[in-house]
Amino acid sequence: MLLIDDYKQAIENASQAIQVNPKNANGYTMRSFAYLLSGNNKQASEDIKKIIKIGSEPGAYFLRSIIHVQMGNNKGAMEDLNNNTCPPPRMYLRGQRVQLPLLE
Repeated sequence: MLLIDDYKQAIENASQAIQVNPKNANGYTMRSFAYLLSGNNKQASEDIKKIIKIGSEPGAYFLRSIIHVQMGNNKGAMEDLNNNTCPPPRMYLRGQRVQLPLLE
């Protein structure tokens, strides 16, 4: 199990990558995932909106669908899953693959 400090470090690292390149969809993806795992759905959702605006990460809809489910918005989750054009992203934190709670 990953510790909350791991999420904080992942958020810091992704934020640094975003500062270097504000159009870095991967940086936003990793940061939104860390926010999601740490329970900060609002910040995760904000980053996902940025990913979708950049338009280079179809997995963003999948991540947003998980947030919808956690917030009780099943209709929104289904809409995002129907917009998803790729399988769920593989996420890694400190070299370890992290399984999304929805998929366990």
